[in-house]
Amino acid sequence: MLAGPVPLANAPARARFVSRDACIACGSTDLRAVAQGRFDAEPLRGFLAADPWGEDPLPALGDAPWELRGCAACGQVFHRWVLDDAWQKLRFRRWMGEAAMRSFAERVGATAFPARWSSGTNRIAHVLRLERLTRELRTRDEAPRVLDFGCGWGELVATATLAGCDAHGVDWDAHRLRGAGLGGDRLVGSLSELDPSLRFHAVTLFEVLEHLTEPLEVLRQLRYRLAFRGILVVEVPDCSGVDGIRTLAEYRAVHPLEHINAFTPASLERFVERVGFRRIETPAAWVTADPVRLARTAAQRALAPWRRTTQAYFRREE
Repeated sequence: MLAGPVPLANAPARARFVSRDACIACGSTDLRAVAQGRFDAEPLRGFLAADPWGEDPLPALGDAPWELRGCAACGQVFHRWVLDDAWQKLRFRRWMGEAAMRSFAERVGATAFPARWSSGTNRIAHVLRLERLTRELRTRDEAPRVLDFGCGWGELVATATLAGCDAHGVDWDAHRLRGAGLGGDRLVGSLSELDPSLRFHAVTLFEVLEHLTEPLEVLRQLRYRLAFRGILVVEVPDCSGVDGIRTLAEYRAVHPLEHINAFTPASLERFVERVGFRRIETPAAWVTADPVRLARTAAQRALAPWRRTTQAYFRREE
């Protein structure tokens, strides 16, 4: 826990942090600082102030330090200081209110038609791939069982369900989103709320691992829920070349409150394979009526073996 100045009677409570003193991947304590600073120092303070918030976090953050560190043993990069459990819940419920999240989505263009069309067709493509990759795991008439961990509003759950899949979603805020979200009562707040005997043919984690305090443990829990030779899909921001917070792009990649784990294509592959998965080639899936776009996508796929990304498909091997 961070030691800070004693707050004044009318001052806001100071955020509490815990230190991660072992590598999140290999457990080594041979760690080095990649970059460090304080929340009240520029440019980080300016980036935080410009973001939409339900409740301004800056008074609670004060002069608390941040430190991006790297493991000398395996190369994994992650933030040392993370909010404790109580403050993580406060961050979601007070700092990141629903209105703030929608405002941010509008600011980055996520609510505009081109972005929604792209994300919608991408979800359809993922469902098509999962159906193909899981055929060996089920009978002809058996629907693919899909779990979207960190499902947000439940868009993938809804898409997969419309395609006939037995789809479920887990998100800590599912109790609030269940009514407004697209996934309906298929969304739950934790893995423990699912039938413990249920084994999934596929599990997806889209922009999840970068947020987790103990990401390797979460992967182990999900592996247990996955059928042998089941499919895992992981997508995280690509932090290749990021070694500090100097620009808005770097801030978005390694936001010290949000993106507390930093991955490159190579480090993501090593990380996931530690718990019994093997990376596989992403199958082709085309969702378009535009022949020009189809040709462009096919050309991009031809380069795929030489252009690894931080969106990857894995198969459970153990």
